[in-house]
Amino acid sequence: MNIQKKGRYWAVYADDGALICVAVYKKGAQEVVRRLGGLKIDKFWVVIKPSQQSSLGDILFETSATRLAVNSGLKEKEVHAFYSGHDEAVQEAKRILDAFKKSEGTIR
Repeated sequence: MNIQKKGRYWAVYADDGALICVAVYKKGAQEVVRRLGGLKIDKFWVVIKPSQQSSLGDILFETSATRLAVNSGLKEKEVHAFYSGHDEAVQEAKRILDAFKKSEGTIR
């Protein structure tokens, strides 16, 4: 893995060049590298920010870093979080969907 400065953010890349994450602070990117050191993540779960019409299936999906980078077309501002486990991703997706509906469109 390696860390590269990208504008105001710090990007963490896998050895194959796939983007793993973008962090606001360099220390955050370094912590990702420390925690993932030696781990191979084949797939992970993405939770995106909901819209007024969103359902759980609209904001939660499984992917790989390579597939996400190449095929998804997601913009950085649309991604809420990444998860390696399905259960944790479902829990967070439900939480932000409920929060979104209660707050009329504001995600915290």
